[in-house]
Amino acid sequence: MRVTLDTVGKTDWTRDRQGRAIYPEGFEELAKKLDHPLHPPGRDVRCIVSVGMLTEGWDCNTVTHIIGLRPFMSQLLCEQVVGRGLRRSNYQVGEDGKLSEEVAKVFGVPFEVIPFKQPDCTVPAHILFPQVAKIVEQYLKEKVQPISPAEILDVFLSPYYGWVIERLVEALQPDKSMGEAPEIPRYETSRGPGSTAEVDFWTSKDVREVIHSHLNYVVADTKKWEQAAAYVIDNHEMVDAFVKNAGLGFAIPYLHNGQPHDYMPDFIIRLKCEPPIHLILETKGFDELAEIKAQAAKRWVDAVNAEGSYGIWKYAIARKPEEVSKRIDEAAV
Repeated sequence: MRVTLDTVGKTDWTRDRQGRAIYPEGFEELAKKLDHPLHPPGRDVRCIVSVGMLTEGWDCNTVTHIIGLRPFMSQLLCEQVVGRGLRRSNYQVGEDGKLSEEVAKVFGVPFEVIPFKQPDCTVPAHILFPQVAKIVEQYLKEKVQPISPAEILDVFLSPYYGWVIERLVEALQPDKSMGEAPEIPRYETSRGPGSTAEVDFWTSKDVREVIHSHLNYVVADTKKWEQAAAYVIDNHEMVDAFVKNAGLGFAIPYLHNGQPHDYMPDFIIRLKCEPPIHLILETKGFDELAEIKAQAAKRWVDAVNAEGSYGIWKYAIARKPEEVSKRIDEAAV
């Protein structure tokens, strides 16, 4: 994408003294692999517009490519950009009585199509809307504190509007007390469950030998904190087995500023309970995203427990070494 944009309007490459074309690093090999011509890829681009123009009420119905080269601050902005770029160039129907197919390629835009209402939803919109409006009003009153000269109305401007929607959507949960089905996880289809048998890598980080783990070492990302936590976990009477989440690939997805991220907790602990309990333990000092990550982890735990195939899971945070043992005791109850 970068090479394409950098070569817009260029009919040929810069050449050396012998007249040979100077290609960007790796370009010639990639072009041959994809069976593409070696001319500058931006040579035939006719028009480029800023993404910002696609959010200002201006519709472009001849867009062929949408390329995201900067962070999007909200899912709403992604939808707005893609929606404006996908306006049809004409609405004439063909001989079959249908509109002709029109497509545009979208790169680098974290766009997701999220249905906001299921077809089998029995609650009408005129009942749901006042409930949501009341929640939004309470959120603005209790959670949003504008700093002068800003006002509360500025929430409706970007990027704050997207942030508020992101917080509210993440907080909406099924009302199981009213018979609504609980949220269940969507497991990866390209691979099976992860295992400590797959962990095998070299590291220059500090390591500690452990006993109650399928792995021979705990790889620490801190100078003392995680080492101390690992010692407490390894010697706790309720710990059946545990693993430091290093090279394991265990991650919990979450959204922040409209972008998908992966949260990788520190430890996974199997407790001596019947049935066994798996505790996800985070050892954390200060982290400005701690609340967002914890919310994502709790939602993950609730979904996995509701589905039931992988037993009982719990999540806890220890902010000091002396809290590790206490969090394990609380989870084992």
